[in-house]
Amino acid sequence: MANAAAFKKKGDDCFDAGDLRGAETNYGQAIAADPGNAAAYNNLGLVLMQQRRFDEAESSVKKAVELNPRLFDAFYILGMIAHEQGKLREAVGYLINATEIKSDFSEAFNYAGNLLLELGDRTQAEAAYRSAVSTNPNNAQSLYNLAGVIQEQGRRGEAIGYYRRALALSPTFNTARLNMVHQLQQLCDWQDIDSNTALVRQYVREAPFDQDGRDSPFAFLALPGTTAYEQKMCAERWTKGSYRLLAVQGAQLGFRYDWPANPRIKIGYLSADFHMHATAVLMAEIFELHDKQRFHVTAYSYGPDDQSEMRSRLQGAFDEFVHVGNESLVDTAKRIHADHIDILVDLKGYTGDTRSGILALRPAPVQVNYLGYPGTMGADFVDYLIADRFIIPNDSRQFYTEKVMYLPDSYQPNDRTRPRPDAPSRSSQQLPAGEMVFCCFNQTYKISPGMFDVWCKLLDAVPGSVLWLLSNTSVVEENLKQEASKRGVDSGRLIFAPRVKMDEHLARLQCADLFLDTIPYNAHTTCSEALWMGLPVVTCAGESFASRVAGSLLTTLGVPELVTYTLEEYFALALELATDAEKRAGIRQKINAGRSASPLFDSEKFTRNLEAVYDAMLVDHKESKGYFQIVIVSPANYAHSQAFEEVAQTLQHGLSRLAIHATISRNAYSRNGRNIILGSNLLTPDEIAWIPAGSIIYNLEQIYQGSPWLTPNLIEILGKFEIWDYSPRNVETIRALVPGSRVKYVPVGYVKELTRIQAAQQEDIDVLFYGSVNERRQNILNELASRGVKVKAVFGVYGEERDALIGRAKLILNMRLYESDIFEIVRVSYLLANQKTVVSECSDSTDIEPDMRNAVALTPYSRIADTCLELLKDAEKRRSIAEQGFKIMAARPEEAYLRSALDLPLNS
Repeated sequence: MANAAAFKKKGDDCFDAGDLRGAETNYGQAIAADPGNAAAYNNLGLVLMQQRRFDEAESSVKKAVELNPRLFDAFYILGMIAHEQGKLREAVGYLINATEIKSDFSEAFNYAGNLLLELGDRTQAEAAYRSAVSTNPNNAQSLYNLAGVIQEQGRRGEAIGYYRRALALSPTFNTARLNMVHQLQQLCDWQDIDSNTALVRQYVREAPFDQDGRDSPFAFLALPGTTAYEQKMCAERWTKGSYRLLAVQGAQLGFRYDWPANPRIKIGYLSADFHMHATAVLMAEIFELHDKQRFHVTAYSYGPDDQSEMRSRLQGAFDEFVHVGNESLVDTAKRIHADHIDILVDLKGYTGDTRSGILALRPAPVQVNYLGYPGTMGADFVDYLIADRFIIPNDSRQFYTEKVMYLPDSYQPNDRTRPRPDAPSRSSQQLPAGEMVFCCFNQTYKISPGMFDVWCKLLDAVPGSVLWLLSNTSVVEENLKQEASKRGVDSGRLIFAPRVKMDEHLARLQCADLFLDTIPYNAHTTCSEALWMGLPVVTCAGESFASRVAGSLLTTLGVPELVTYTLEEYFALALELATDAEKRAGIRQKINAGRSASPLFDSEKFTRNLEAVYDAMLVDHKESKGYFQIVIVSPANYAHSQAFEEVAQTLQHGLSRLAIHATISRNAYSRNGRNIILGSNLLTPDEIAWIPAGSIIYNLEQIYQGSPWLTPNLIEILGKFEIWDYSPRNVETIRALVPGSRVKYVPVGYVKELTRIQAAQQEDIDVLFYGSVNERRQNILNELASRGVKVKAVFGVYGEERDALIGRAKLILNMRLYESDIFEIVRVSYLLANQKTVVSECSDSTDIEPDMRNAVALTPYSRIADTCLELLKDAEKRRSIAEQGFKIMAARPEEAYLRSALDLPLNS
């Protein structure tokens, strides 16, 4: 028995150290010494589960339960094993068993809640979360989970209370803060919303990418001020946090797509909205119009059957209508794969009730983000996004990880069979008969304080006018009335419309004079409904997908004059239309004429265009050599991967000039296109095994004997993949280290998009140094400071904050860190592209390209301080060096280097 205890302890120590093989061996020896050791069987099961040997793990843990039926941890592990295998109901049962033995087992209650929510059982999920909170009131995660399931049931005030409790326990719980802000937006409760929004945005921009965050990308879309780049970062972080384990499960499932060609292309539409919902309202006729001779169309529905006419209509529109609401994600993925679906279209994305995790399991060869979620999903398991060229102009494609497939008109479908009922009287809607009626029937979370400022300003400028809004709750109405009063507007001029049936809603739209859209999240279906009924819509287009939908609809309909691009233009146009009845009538006439003449409501044409896009996807999928994913390796808690951002963007723009689509991701590889990987020296052996064949490793580190990066992992990579390298000396070293390696010299080039740092009005920093500081670097910084130079040294600062410092600096200092003496072109290229004067350490042995010798102020280490002082006294010389450096950098077009590296013909 003593031996058994000793072996078990060794097993525990090995497990804690991450040595699963050692743990397995020692637990096995403990069992051999004491066959009745339930704890050893239990822990062995956990080790086997982590190695994904599920059958063996289950057998071992069940033996532990047989020996000790009160071993509650064993039931928890059995729940984990069942969950990993997609057996959600079985997993919940095991977790309930665990709580029956240990009534205060908060973790088991919380885990059960997660699984019940995945199964769509909100009632039981809420009960489980409440038990988790009652047994451990200080667990911020349980409070957050309870708030989430409550908010999904519309009890927003209660949800906000739980989010506040979670934040009180964990003030940096950004995900809870974002969800709380979204619920406050739903209630139009704007107190402290600006400060909370700023904290959320700061976290998304600055937190290390691998810090596990699950900030709702959908909630983030509606935050005022968010950029398309931030939205992409948020989506990528969400995908990593939410679907990492599912991606591993997908790899284990090993789906293959080598089935015989389907006689008809099989399209699968995945959604919870196949009932009376905005998505169904838009898509119903498209489903009916699909060419069933060429396409076999299946609905995979996991939403409710509301017994509506729309539900019945949709069930008749598909070749097959499959309800998967009670299935696990794994079971649904297996079904989709068994159905040999060619193209799986996710109509939900990251909106409420999402089951996009099904796509993470990769059941179909081509997977698409369309219509439901207006933004990038930031996922390597989503191949394409369908949009139009207004919503995503060419220079915005960098903000989308999917390959963008363009429809020729608007991306939004419309059902021309919708009714167009007669208008009711204004009095029946409690509207004034002869006054100007502004309206906005967007959901309340889309109304921002800044937007409401503009609306109140319009009400003030147009005497007698009213603002007609969609009624939500009495709390929302009271909050908006108070906000109007704060802005000096009589709250009685706000009129709230109740929710009514679709035909009644369409009819009453005709009682309004002008629809006022919102930003950053436009009217989408609501906009097309207004236009269908002839109501003019004034919109303000931003840079993100969600903020450009109304502009797309208006442009396609032939009334682009209703699209503005600043809130000042928006106010001016709305005021002009409000005070010019003749012009307003002319706009209405154009809209009504466009209903039949424009492509916006031509469902037949739209369906044929959509089918052509599906055809193009299949061709593109087969010819995926024309698509690249630029992957930045970002280990946990390693912020310095951001140093690769500018090179990644340079590659992306350079490829674009060669008509090659490329996206940028972190730690997410494309399984269809080719990958260019930055930061491969940071990969672990397990991660190397996941790199897809055909990937390109772009090495940007200095390679030399004694280099900290010259590890067995890197040697394996250098011999396994095609290698690009920025340094001729590195290329020689790699060829000597790894005979037969496929290494190419690919310099860092120039793209105009990276000339973007604005010079500060006052250059209040004499010398800027950014990067890690060792003794040799610190000695120079100290010497400069001692000689009266204003020195700024920063480390771990990237993006806009670093660029602002660069703009303020007269000189940027570049010094060696490693023993290798290679000119740091990776860092310097970005500075030269932005016309900055660079002082760079250089010796007789420095490996520097000839043109770069004239692009910067080169100096030996011993004279760095003197050179800086000389240039600080001579502004004209600084300007001359900066201009010369920019000229030399601009003569190194990135696309030329990429054309050579990819062996493309000159005319491609």
